[in-house]
Order: sequence, then C-alpha cells, then structure tokens
Amino acid sequence: MKNLIIKQLLRVHESARATPYYHLDGYMLRDWVLGYRSPERNGDNPAWKRARIGKMPQSSALYRWLCRNIAIRAHTILRSDNDRHLHDHPSWSLSIVLEGGYWEVFEPTPYALQRPEIYDRLLDCLATETPDSGLCAHYGIIWRGPGAIVLRRATDFHRLILPRGTVAKSIFVMGKKSNSWGFLTPQGKVYWRTYFGLDKEQA
Repeated sequence: MKNLIIKQLLRVHESARATPYYHLDGYMLRDWVLGYRSPERNGDNPAWKRARIGKMPQSSALYRWLCRNIAIRAHTILRSDNDRHLHDHPSWSLSIVLEGGYWEVFEPTPYALQRPEIYDRLLDCLATETPDSGLCAHYGIIWRGPGAIVLRRATDFHRLILPRGTVAKSIFVMGKKSNSWGFLTPQGKVYWRTYFGLDKEQA
C-alpha cells in the first residue's frame, strides 16, 4: 500500500511541472500542485507572470480562500542547504518524501551539546557516509527516506543534508503565513533578507 501511494504521488509530482512556481537555481525545483491560480501565493513568481502577461490565471473566490490557508508544491531538492545555520519557515508545513531522501538537522540536543566534537564530525560526514541513524537521532539528526511524513511548526529550525550525488523528491504542504522566517545564529534569529544582505539593496 505504501509503495502504491508513493507511486501515485510521484505521478502528481511529475504533472506539477506544468504549473511552476519559481525555482531556486541549483538548489530546488518547485512546482505547484495547489496554488498556481492564487494571486496571493504567486506575487513573487516571475514564471507565473511571464506565462500570463495580461492574462492572469482565473480562480474562484473559494479557490483563493483555500489557497490563502493551504497550498501544495512538488519539490525536487538538488543539493544540501549551503547555510550552516538552521532556518525556520513562514508557516507550518508537512513534507512527504517520495524519492531519494535527506538528513534533517534540528537544533542540537542536550546529548549533542555535551559531545560537540562528535556532533561536528557527524555533520561533516553526512553527505559522504552513512552513519547509524539511531546514533544520529540522539544528536537531533533524522534520516528522511521515501515514505517519511514530516510535520513541522513554522518555528522549527532545521536544515537538510543530502547524500552526495543524489536528489530528493517530495510533496510539500504549507499553511497560512504566521512567521517571518530567518536563520538561527549565535546572536539569535536573523530575518532572511538581513541574513542574505538584501536589506542593503533597498537602502
């Protein structure tokens, strides 16, 4: 049954290529399963605007209301998060891993904080080796393989590490925006635009 569900969701994932969101170059391909016809969800989507200049996708009031509260994308993750710092998200989210997989790194556990050298070695080897998943879990590092269903709060900080030379496909469900997302640094949370130096562009 699990394999059948994954197979069907992979078909949904493939068909979503017809309704793209904007891709993150070299990092992630993102396509709409639910949300392509939502103006609120596509305000920053250049692909949507290019495809529909003067003719934006039509949507009903019910569809727009639904998409304000929930939206679904097909993600193809091409590489690990480059940022060493963990990030949170604009809303709660649910990921269903369909193909490939990744290590999800959360804030270090008390066990990890007591063993920082081992923790750092684990982080450094995740992309090239296959450490024991039970051991990694003690450090706040969880393997997400095909069939994994992951529910996250908007304020859960994490980052993803893919085994080298692999990609991961997932269905990503998100809720209504409730959080100004950013990165967890030693100085505290830093808003994403500030973290990437984009605020300076507006100065």
